[in-house]
Amino acid sequence: MGYSFMPTIPHEQLMLSDKHQAMRTTFVDLGPDKMKKVLDDLRTVLQMIMQDCSRANIEAGKTWVFEYCTHPSRADSWVDFILALSLSKATFNERLHLLYLINDVLFHSIRRQLLWMKNSILHRLVPLLRTVYHCPSANEATRAKVSKAGVEGEDPDVLLLLLFFCFLW
Repeated sequence: MGYSFMPTIPHEQLMLSDKHQAMRTTFVDLGPDKMKKVLDDLRTVLQMIMQDCSRANIEAGKTWVFEYCTHPSRADSWVDFILALSLSKATFNERLHLLYLINDVLFHSIRRQLLWMKNSILHRLVPLLRTVYHCPSANEATRAKVSKAGVEGEDPDVLLLLLFFCFLW
């Protein structure tokens, strides 16, 4: 059974398609066969995370990111794609599970002192948080999960962004 990332809403479908194409462009140096495999692997991992947010699935997603997003343009295109994918999903849990992946990658990029990866995520963190928090299927109980998810670590840039996000609620 194949899964598709394509949503039913035309604008979000177009945005997701654009972000997927941008990601393909940043992976073109891998060659067509390797690029197809790498992006197919990403699709599989993301689908697993959205369906079952187990520690093993989050770990698989994080491993993919650190293996293939090896420079800023790839990290930027990956985070942009995750944001577009989150917007395209109708259920709160799918969006929340993608946020958990982002949280884990951010935490590990800070630990590994990958400033460019941290910055790629931080520049899009508030929109990602808002996407989850303002999901049409969210209610007060589910929204509390967004604030509990938080972002790990004590990085001042992260804490400042979270404070800013709290004012936007």
